[in-house]
Amino acid sequence: MDGWAWRQPVSNDEAARRAGGRRAYNSLRQLRAAARRQLLEKQFGITRQIATRGLRAKAARAFGVSEATISRDVKRANTEQLAVYSGFRSVEAYEHYRFHSWRCQGQEQCRCGYVTGCGRRRCV
Repeated sequence: MDGWAWRQPVSNDEAARRAGGRRAYNSLRQLRAAARRQLLEKQFGITRQIATRGLRAKAARAFGVSEATISRDVKRANTEQLAVYSGFRSVEAYEHYRFHSWRCQGQEQCRCGYVTGCGRRRCV
């Protein structure tokens, strides 16, 4: 299907099927990424940084992904650890606190509209 066909109006049924397909595909990708992060930590002992030269490349070859993907996985694993150790209930709450809370401290509703009562331990 070319780009022109995707721009044409579709029925509600077809739109729902497309959305369902995207949801299924994205959940599969998220599941694979979570499993890969667990295996990275288990097989390669990745906690904070990969200091050994070439270890990211070796891990990327082992999982059949790029080094950039491994770097993102390491970053996500580090963020998850920091979120847990900092007392947040989710990574999203931790990210919100890090990047948005300075804008809306002491206000009822965050300017970003993400959560009410912005503050550490109260987000999400």
